[in-house]
Amino acid sequence: MIKTLIGIILLLIPFLLINSYGNKKKAFIIILSASIGFHLLLATITQALHIFYYPVVAGITGVFALFVIFRHSKRKAPLLKFKSMDWVSIVVMGIAILNLYQVHFNYSGEYASISNPHRYGEHIQYPYPYFADEWYAAAIIDEVVNFNALPINYPLLENLVLENLQIPFHSTIAGMFLLLDLDPIRYYTTLAIFSGTLLCFLIYVLLRIKNISRLCAAVVALSALYITNGANLPGIWNLIPVNLGIITLLISFMLLMYKEKQKSLLVSILVLLFYPPFILFYGIAYFLFLLEEKEKKKKERKEHSISTGLKDWIMLTSIVVLIALAASTILYSTGRLNITFLKEIWSTRILYSSFTNIHIPQFSPLAIIPIPLLALSAVGIVCKAKKEKMLLSTLLICSVYWIAYSFITFRVLIGYERIVFLGSIFVVVFAGFGIEWMYQRLKGLRFLRSTFPLTSLLIIILVFFALSSSDYTTNEKWKELKLINKEDGTTYLPAPPANQYLHPDDIQLFRNLKNAIFLAPPWKGTVIGTTTDAQPITIKPGTITHNRGLFTIFMLSTCEERKAIIEEKEIEYLYVPQIECKGLEFISRSSEGLYLYKVIDEDKEKVEN
Repeated sequence: MIKTLIGIILLLIPFLLINSYGNKKKAFIIILSASIGFHLLLATITQALHIFYYPVVAGITGVFALFVIFRHSKRKAPLLKFKSMDWVSIVVMGIAILNLYQVHFNYSGEYASISNPHRYGEHIQYPYPYFADEWYAAAIIDEVVNFNALPINYPLLENLVLENLQIPFHSTIAGMFLLLDLDPIRYYTTLAIFSGTLLCFLIYVLLRIKNISRLCAAVVALSALYITNGANLPGIWNLIPVNLGIITLLISFMLLMYKEKQKSLLVSILVLLFYPPFILFYGIAYFLFLLEEKEKKKKERKEHSISTGLKDWIMLTSIVVLIALAASTILYSTGRLNITFLKEIWSTRILYSSFTNIHIPQFSPLAIIPIPLLALSAVGIVCKAKKEKMLLSTLLICSVYWIAYSFITFRVLIGYERIVFLGSIFVVVFAGFGIEWMYQRLKGLRFLRSTFPLTSLLIIILVFFALSSSDYTTNEKWKELKLINKEDGTTYLPAPPANQYLHPDDIQLFRNLKNAIFLAPPWKGTVIGTTTDAQPITIKPGTITHNRGLFTIFMLSTCEERKAIIEEKEIEYLYVPQIECKGLEFISRSSEGLYLYKVIDEDKEKVEN
C-alpha cells in the first residue's frame, strides 16, 4: 500500500508544473504527453536491459520528479491555486470515476457465464476484465512484471513465441503496474477506470480549448460514458491499445490547435506506437492543418509554412523509418523476420477478413450513440464544418469506414469495432459544438435574458449523471448489436457486455495444477490460464489465438478421436461437461457443471469406448 501511494505521488508530481504556466490547458496536455512518453521509454529500456525492477523504475521516476520540483521552485509559482482551479473539470473526473466504478464493482444488468449466457444480477462485484484482449493484456503484463523483460514471450503456454505487435502498450502499462506495486490481473480493471476517466477529461479539455463553456463541455464529455459497450464492441469501459491510441490522438490534435507542430509530431509517434492505424487520421489532420496555416499567412510566408511543414514531415518520416528499422533489427536478430511473418502481417493487420467471417455486425449509430448526442453533433457539424476541418476529417473518414463495414466482411487497416469507437468519440466532440451553439442562441431569447435557467438546467444534468450512476450499467442498447449472416439472413443475438467467466471454483480446482496442460472451453482456458499456473491448450481468440476451435472438435468427437487429440496435444487434464470415456479419472465437479478429469495413462493410449 505504501509503494502504491508513493507511485501515485510520483505520477502526479509532474503536473505541479501546470501552475507555472499561464495557459493551464496547454500545460496539462504537454505534461501529460511528456509523462506518457517518459514512462514508455523507461519501461521499454529497462525491460530490454532486464533491469525492470521496482527500485530501478521508482528510482528513475523519483529523479525525474525531483527535476520537476527543481524546475517548479525556480519559477516560484504556488503548488496549487484554488481560486483559479477549474472545479467543473474536477466534477467531470469525479462523476466519470463514479460511473465507471459501477462497471466492475456494482454491476446491475445482464451478464454471461459458462452455464448461462444471459443471467441477470444486481450490485455484482467482479474485479476481472470482461473483454478477451484485456485478459491477454493482463496475462502479458503479469509475465513482464514477473520476468522483468519485454513482452515477447507467450504468457499462457510454455515454449511458444509471441509475435507481439503491441509491445509499446504492454510495456507502458506494465511500467504503471510495477510503479504502483499492483497485481496486473486483480487490478487491471482499476486502471481501466482511470483510462476511461482520462478520455472523458480530454474531451472536456478539447472543448474548452475551442471556447465551449464549462458546463456545456462537462455535460457532453460525461455523455461519452453512454457510448454503448458490447461483448465484441470495446469502448470506454476497457483498456486496450485502441484506448491509448485515441487518448494520444486527441492530445496530438490539441497540440496542433495550439500551433505546437513539433510537439504534436512527437506525440504522433506515440499514436503510431500504441495504435498504428490511427496515424492515418493524424496524417490527414496534419495536412489540413498546414493548408489552414498557408491560407492565414501572406504570400512571402506561405513558402516558409510549406517548407517548415515539409521539414516536419521529413522529421516524422525519419523517426518512423528508424522505429521500423529498429523493430526489424530486433525481429531479424531473433529469427522472426521472414516472408511468412510479413505475409501474416499483411493478412491479419492490413487487408484481412473479419473475425465474424460471413456475419456482419449491426452497429447502427442509433444503437451506439445516444440520440441527443447525434442530434447535437449534426448541429455542430453544420456550424463548424469550415472551421474544424481537422476534427471533421477524422469523423468523415470514420463515417466512410462505418458505412462500408456495414456491408462487407473484409477489413482495411482498422477493424469495424475500433472505427465505431473512434467515430463515436468524435461525434461526442461535435455534439459539444452543437450544444454550445444552442446555448448561445437560447441565451439571446428575450424570455431567457438571464443565464440562470440554462445554467441551472446544465447543473441538473450533471447532478443526474452523478445520482444515476448506480443504474449506469442497466442500459440495454447492446441488445441491438446483432450479427446477421449475409448469405441466408440469419440473425444472431449478442452476448451481454459483462461476464463472469472466472468462477471461484476454477481457481480452487486449478491452484495446485502447476504447468499442467488442460483442455477447457475457450473462455475458461483464457481466464484459468491467466489466473493460475495451469496451461490451456486452447483459448478465446483475441490478441492471442491458439488451437482455435479445438474444444468444439473435441466435444463432437468419438472417444477414439478424443484419444488421438489428447495424444497429439499432450493434454493432462480435461475441464469439460460430463463425458463417458475410459482412461479418465474424475477429480471434481464445479458448481457451473464442468467436470475436471485427469488423463491417468501416461501414454494416453487407453482412452477407449
